[in-house]
Amino acid sequence: MIATRKTAGDGAASDELQFDAAPLLRPVAAALSIWDRLGAEIGHAAVVTPGPWAPFLMTVATWYGATPLLVGAPSGDAAAESGTDAAAVSELTRVLAEYPAVCAIELTGRADMVDLLLESVPKYSHVLFAGRQADRFTIDYYVNVHRKGLMLASTVFPPSNGFAEPADHSLMQRAARLLMNAPRAAACQRAMAMVSQTR
Repeated sequence: MIATRKTAGDGAASDELQFDAAPLLRPVAAALSIWDRLGAEIGHAAVVTPGPWAPFLMTVATWYGATPLLVGAPSGDAAAESGTDAAAVSELTRVLAEYPAVCAIELTGRADMVDLLLESVPKYSHVLFAGRQADRFTIDYYVNVHRKGLMLASTVFPPSNGFAEPADHSLMQRAARLLMNAPRAAACQRAMAMVSQTR
């Protein structure tokens, strides 16, 4: 559940969606749909791997009370892409153990990032694969998925609009209410500017 707040006189919220926030409606609704699907809640770790939409997804994750964490090396880091770093797995495992639950979005499609997440996330984590690249990879399904009781899901963000997941009417209304909060809309616009720079 995401709480929204309307206040009078402080400029933080209004009863109308500002014109410049309107283009954010569909991306916000899609991001809400994704975090809803992963069950993000207060206190959870919201893990995101590098990708153009990472800043936007991390911004929306904070509205749930989750702590956004960007993990893994960006694309092009040859050393990181050569294989899963045992030290990185150990460090991420340690960090994630401090949270009551973990939701993760894998945006790269890279085998090393998939391995890093699956080996590091704790039991009962929810993981969404949303990378457009198609690296071949092999996973230890029994150890890293079945025994941990992970919930796995997948989607694809096409290059045309980034988010293609259908947004139902209730999600669009929810996105509009959230974007009526001026600081929240401004944070989204900053995140969207970072998305535009990296796409």
